This record gives sequence, C-alpha cells and structure tokens, in this order.
Amino acid sequence: MLQCLSNSEVKNNSHVIFALNYLGVQLNPHCHDLGYKYILLIPDANWVKKLGDEHVNKKGQLVYVDGKPLFSCAQRYWRSELSSVGMDVLHVLDALYKHSNGKAVSESWQIETLTAIFDVSMFLLELDIGYAHKNLRFLEKCRKNSVDNLTRLGKQQGIDF
Repeated sequence: MLQCLSNSEVKNNSHVIFALNYLGVQLNPHCHDLGYKYILLIPDANWVKKLGDEHVNKKGQLVYVDGKPLFSCAQRYWRSELSSVGMDVLHVLDALYKHSNGKAVSESWQIETLTAIFDVSMFLLELDIGYAHKNLRFLEKCRKNSVDNLTRLGKQQGIDF
C-alpha cells in the first residue's frame, strides 16, 4: 500500500482507494474544472493540518488538494499508523513468548509466535521511519532473538539452518 501511495495511481488500485477512503478523501470527478484532483471530506482532520495551508484550497463548501502533497502526507500518515500499531503488536507477541517460556506450550505454538515476532520486526525495520534509539534496539533485539530461538528449536527437531 505504501508503495502504491508513492506513485499517486488511484484508478483500479484497491489499496490506494482504501487508504484514501479511510482518510476521508475522494477523487474529484470534475478535476479538470477546478485543477485539483481530490476532495477532503473531513477537512479538519488532524492529518490534514500536516498538509499545510498552501496545499489546501476551498471552493464554496468543498475543500480540495492536489495529488502530490496529498499522497506524500497520506504515506507519512500510514507509515506512522503502521509503525505505532506494529510496535504494540510486537510488544504483545514478545510478552506472550516470554510468559510462555518454561511453560508447557507446544513447539508449534512457539514457532508460530517466533515467526510472527520475526515478521513484524522485519516489517517495522523495513518501514525505516527513523525510530527512536530505544525502539530501534527493541526491534533489533526481537529480530535477533526470534532467529536465535527458531534456530534452537529447529536444531532440537533435527533441522539444520
């Protein structure tokens, strides 16, 4: 979705349509009349303030914005949201795994949990949004520990990596 937002191509792209609809943005069917492509249905939303007044235009009751600043702002918004939710998910997964350590849980459950920790931590690292040092250390620790523990579990089952 984030890559789709970087090229501003809306037509027939369900990811971009979802991302914009969620933010209350609608493609202007009369863009040739006004010179702007997108209508802001919720012009006082917090994320709109980050667009800056120079990119937001009004004509009567309608508020419009050009595509390039809109897509840039939408991409920043979604990166921030995905990062925030992803960090919350990662903290929960990490706590679940630590809580289960030493308890009678199946290796299958451990492998699934560690794989989820690895996947989420890699996704967040690839977002590359300039995490605070503490968060970056946590992401790296989760990634490394999940690989180490998956390797250990694999060796216990006779699987070489």
